[in-house]
Amino acid sequence: MVSQSGFLPPETPLFEIRDAYGNEQKRGVQVTNAKLGDALAAKLGKNPVVLMRGHGETVVGRSVREATIRALYTNINARAQSAALALTPEYYGLG
Repeated sequence: MVSQSGFLPPETPLFEIRDAYGNEQKRGVQVTNAKLGDALAAKLGKNPVVLMRGHGETVVGRSVREATIRALYTNINARAQSAALALTPEYYGLG
């Protein structure tokens, strides 16, 4: 983990929008109504970041600046972890 990403929890929650839709016929990956927004907020909980399957992430902070910085370091951290996995996949049980 990149040290500037210390705000990230040990496990980042994943928002699966298909679960939030339930039996609705209309689907998509964008949060376009209050029901989906409530489901996203519930999954986010007290975490600073929630991953959105097929659609990126939602990042929060006490200010726009803090949320922006968190978004940047979340991305940097993900790239660093991906590079580490590529170098030693057997260490992580992937090779």
